[in-house]
Amino acid sequence: MRPPVSWSERCYAALVWLLCPAEFRARFGDEMVDFFRDALLDARTRAGRRGIVAVWGRAFPDVVATALREHIAALASPIAAPPLTPRDPMSIRLLGDARFALRGFRRNPVFFAVAILVVALGTGAVSTIFSVVNAVVLRPVPGTRDAAQLVEVGRTRTGSRGSLSASYPYYRYLADRTRMLDGIAAWAMLPLTLSTGAQGVQGLGHAVSGNYFSVLGVTPALGTFFSGNDDAALGAERGAVVSHAFWQRELAGDSAAIGRMLSVNGRQMTILGVAPPRFSGVYPALRTDAWIPLALRPELRGRAADLNDAGSSWMQLVGRLTDASTTDRAQAELSALTAQFVAAAGDAEPRGFAEYVAASVDPVAGVPSDAARSVTTFLSVLLAIAALVLLIASVNVASMLLARAVVRRREIAMRIALGATRARLIRQLLVESLLLFGVGGASGTLLALWGTRLLQRIELPIDMPIDLDIAPDLRVLAVTLVVALATGLVFGLAPAFRGSRLDVQSTLRSDSAGSGRQRSWLRDGLIVGQIAMSLVLLSSAGLFIRALGRGQASDPGFRVDGVVTASLDLGSAGYTEARARDFVWSLADRLEALSGRAGRRLRAHPPAVHELVRARHQHSRLRPTGWAGWRGILG
Repeated sequence: MRPPVSWSERCYAALVWLLCPAEFRARFGDEMVDFFRDALLDARTRAGRRGIVAVWGRAFPDVVATALREHIAALASPIAAPPLTPRDPMSIRLLGDARFALRGFRRNPVFFAVAILVVALGTGAVSTIFSVVNAVVLRPVPGTRDAAQLVEVGRTRTGSRGSLSASYPYYRYLADRTRMLDGIAAWAMLPLTLSTGAQGVQGLGHAVSGNYFSVLGVTPALGTFFSGNDDAALGAERGAVVSHAFWQRELAGDSAAIGRMLSVNGRQMTILGVAPPRFSGVYPALRTDAWIPLALRPELRGRAADLNDAGSSWMQLVGRLTDASTTDRAQAELSALTAQFVAAAGDAEPRGFAEYVAASVDPVAGVPSDAARSVTTFLSVLLAIAALVLLIASVNVASMLLARAVVRRREIAMRIALGATRARLIRQLLVESLLLFGVGGASGTLLALWGTRLLQRIELPIDMPIDLDIAPDLRVLAVTLVVALATGLVFGLAPAFRGSRLDVQSTLRSDSAGSGRQRSWLRDGLIVGQIAMSLVLLSSAGLFIRALGRGQASDPGFRVDGVVTASLDLGSAGYTEARARDFVWSLADRLEALSGRAGRRLRAHPPAVHELVRARHQHSRLRPTGWAGWRGILG
């Protein structure tokens, strides 16, 4: 066989060498690897990691089926292979054990199919949940350079994890003085209405500082990015960067789109560049369509604000560690700089901001640092539940293997009588267990492919555009197979030791293979453990469903029948704060003028309105304003 090139090809070639007979490998091994290489290159070009996983999903069952077919054909051949000897290499002896196990499974296909199905369900649950964990927490930010060096910077109280959004003066103070970071960039989310023609689309955008892309280490797929530290000058240039998905979806992937005009919340901007594929900012789960200069955010939100106002706090900070720095050293330096900034700012900052005299530095983990612990805890609970499902499935298969060992007592006794050592029998039984769990783990990966696609179709009840790729990648495949084989080894040991320990003479003198039905404490323990874990799982699921039902049936304190809510984002449509207020009151008057039953209801109880009130020395808060009858709407 010709030497493979990529890691996937090496794994595939090793799979062919391990499973297929030597004569078959010599004739067709190179062709199989070449065909796999071509399919891999084509899938990687068309669909990236998802395509690679799909190719593996087709290739692995094909190799297993081909190997089974060839081994069965070899068994039917009148020419028998020479017996294995202790001097043969371990790989040859393990391969012989695998072939012997396959012959045994061929004689009992129902056992083989049921065991694989049980293992596939358990490993499929673990693989599906781990795919979500991998996408949310473990996978580095796509499109960035040395993502492990990226950190989130927050302003906190001493000894507290709660963070405060940064103001532009605070950001510039840190950026100009830090030595532990190669750079700090500022960014903030905002809703956008983007249009390249007559019809606009709603999307999520980021207002970013001029060094945002350079700090993250992102290179443009087309055109250029913002550069420099003069954010006011960048705002005056009125340029925008669009995402790769938006470029393909709304601009037909046209390279001539660079330099075209793009309407952003009713303001005309020039398209400067296109971000690389799959890059969506610091939080990859949020689908971002465009990036605009930081100085334009107040204008696009319909508010007049000074970028240098220390009381205007709405930015998030991200930085890159130097080669000689660590998160602890960077946090110590930035905390000292924060204390200096608070002392220098004095009354320029709102009341209460002076308490935030420390800084937090956390690795970028795909979710906000203040929510990372909650997200990690929730995902850990889901992973623990999936692991419990795998544990129940493994105990089930261990019970089946133990029962099969009892049925095969005469066969095992005969092999001992012919000279087989107990270690040789244990190895044979362990190979059978590993083969079952290995094939079951591969089948579970296919179930995970289906499960993740099903999860991605679920629409979450939030107003943020979520676009999270949770398809299993090579890390998920590797973890799934390692977990499956490790589980097969652990839960195959007990049946192997129990099945190889017997009285040869009494077993051979018995009338049938299944005689000697003495009670086994191990088998009884496995059954009791399986029932206990199943009850725990069912009880937990029942309590969870009951809690959800109580939450949905809880009394909010008002009548919900006939109540309809609507939200308007007038800032993304280009409205100023004064125009937005006039529009809301005009809308209320028009609704009151409606005729019919709905009109009478609206006339009796006009819609309630909330407006955002910001004071110089107070935090932002929501204050209900509007019509005297708004309480009547809620009954």
